[in-house]
Amino acid sequence: LKAEDLPGQAFHNVSTPAETRAAVARVKANGASLIKLYLLDHDRPDGGDGLSAAIFAVAVAEAKKLGLTPIVHIENAADFRLAVAAKVHAVVHMPYFIGKDRDPAQLMITAKDPTLAAANKVHVVPTVAVAHGMYDGDRLVRMQAVMRHNLTLLRDAKVSIGLGADQWNLTLHDEMAYMRALGLFSGADMLTMATTNGAQIAFPGRKIGKIADGYEASFLAWYRPLPGAWSEARDPAMGMREGQIMADTGGFLAKACTKADSKP
Repeated sequence: LKAEDLPGQAFHNVSTPAETRAAVARVKANGASLIKLYLLDHDRPDGGDGLSAAIFAVAVAEAKKLGLTPIVHIENAADFRLAVAAKVHAVVHMPYFIGKDRDPAQLMITAKDPTLAAANKVHVVPTVAVAHGMYDGDRLVRMQAVMRHNLTLLRDAKVSIGLGADQWNLTLHDEMAYMRALGLFSGADMLTMATTNGAQIAFPGRKIGKIADGYEASFLAWYRPLPGAWSEARDPAMGMREGQIMADTGGFLAKACTKADSKP
């Protein structure tokens, strides 16, 4: 696609309720199951090209009406509050940018916000790797303070958190490393965020993300439990997808599935 071809295909610009409903319908017609909406400092006069509160409400309502799952990009705490109140499926980002004229307080949620997020079953993907890729020195320290504030409140309210880096040159493993470095979550929490919660966010309603009766046989396995052996996370010993072996370098699955009386 050329740059001039992107509007209406890669994204949709809307400013009226009618345009909004038509754009959401086009997304649905393309065969999508999720729709991504953008709140870019909606409460600020210079908030950029994101949706206004009124148009956002129309977009969420129309998406739900058509069976699309709404996920929302946010920039500040007010955006987070609006998205949570609308009962969207997921907020993909926590605020991470400290501009020249922006008070870090604008990025920090209140104790009531994650409580409502948990009650409305809104998932959150913090994408802490973005800020770590942008900042150094004092600005990074200030941004980490914002992260710790927001993530502590989300954790204590038991909001479902998933992991994703949101940069083409980073992966889930990079996000896990930055999240672990903040020292807020246990190893078990990290694994849940990377697997069960991530699967539920990306594929709502699909029975994946944990090993349980009735779930798809899709999983990875490691030589040792990852908490305490995180350096091995990028190199699983074996993997299966929908019941098909994708990798089994040591023949572990074959050995595990052999009857005990048949083993040498």
